[in-house]
Formats: sequence, C-alpha cells, structure tokens
Amino acid sequence: MITRRMALISGAAALAAPVFAQTSSLRALAADKGILFGSAAATYEFKDADFAALLPRDAAILVPEYEMKRDVVEPSPGVYDFSGCDALMDFAQKHGMRMRGHPLVWHERNPPWLEDAVRTRRDPRLLTG
Repeated sequence: MITRRMALISGAAALAAPVFAQTSSLRALAADKGILFGSAAATYEFKDADFAALLPRDAAILVPEYEMKRDVVEPSPGVYDFSGCDALMDFAQKHGMRMRGHPLVWHERNPPWLEDAVRTRRDPRLLTG
C-alpha cells in the first residue's frame, strides 16, 4: 500500500532528479552570472588525478596555496625558488585558467631567517624581497 509519505517522497525525488543530473561545472555556472570562480591549490594536490581533473573543470582562476609564500620563494636570504609557482602557472596555462598571486609576507609562513632578521634589524627592505 502506498502511503502519502511514500507518494510525497517519490514525487520530490522525481522533481529533484534534473537538479542532481545537472552537468554544468561550477566554473560555467559562475561564468553565466559574470563571476570568476576559483580555488586555492598546492602542487602536491596535483598528484591526485581526480583533483587535478576536477580543478580546471570547476575553477577558472587558480590561487597558490603555499608556493608564493616567502618561506617557499626565499628559503634563505637571497636564494630564490620559483619552481612551485612555475608548476602552478604551467598547470593554469595548460587548462586555460587564470592565476593570481598571494601575499609574499604572511603572518605564519615566513622563513626563520626573516623572523630573526626582523627582530635584530629595522630594514624595510626585508619586507620587500
């Protein structure tokens, strides 16, 4: 015997099915509204094939999670490493994504040498690279 509750649940499921079957990406849905939708990501996440496939499908802009932080970019005074930034830029270009930078100076991601130097010297150039 079909109860009113079962009929209501069946009807709701039938009405909701097209919503769940929707194949538009977040990127496309946002673009339709004039919104640039993106995500932060780190290079280690690209080792996950599902993530690496999903990110460009759903995001139009990529923001580096760690690769542009000072402790990664300048691990030692005057020694620069942009390989992580370059890998993210390559990924973004390959998938037609935009990319924007991220703060060079961040309260939790400064290299130890910078923390020590700021305490001992008052040199504004320490904060400009």
